[in-house]
Amino acid sequence: MSLFAKLAGTSSRRNVSNCDLNVIIANLNNILGTKRGYGFFLEKFGLSDYKHFSSHGDIVEMIRAEIKENIELFEPRIIVKKIINTTDIGLTLLSFQLDFELDKRSYSCKVFLDPVSKAFQVQS
Repeated sequence: MSLFAKLAGTSSRRNVSNCDLNVIIANLNNILGTKRGYGFFLEKFGLSDYKHFSSHGDIVEMIRAEIKENIELFEPRIIVKKIINTTDIGLTLLSFQLDFELDKRSYSCKVFLDPVSKAFQVQS
């Protein structure tokens, strides 16, 4: 228990606050926004280049697998429950719904990847 918590008379068990969730979302943006093999020295950090895939389904499955792998390796505070593809086939923007658990509470966020600009964003 921190000194401030003792002085404030709060319990030693931390409750997940909105700030904690925002920190996790920011970390996911950093991890998943990094190009694998270029942005960090760890081998599996970030997402791979998917230009060599010709099928939309293959791209979606590869990205889904790498999102799950990166979260398990580099964001151990959360447990991935499921990653659902919510991409509209007519659009170039890839989107997923990420359902996860943090301190035994369920959360959901949106994950967007624009293949043209290669911009990646996680939103709560």
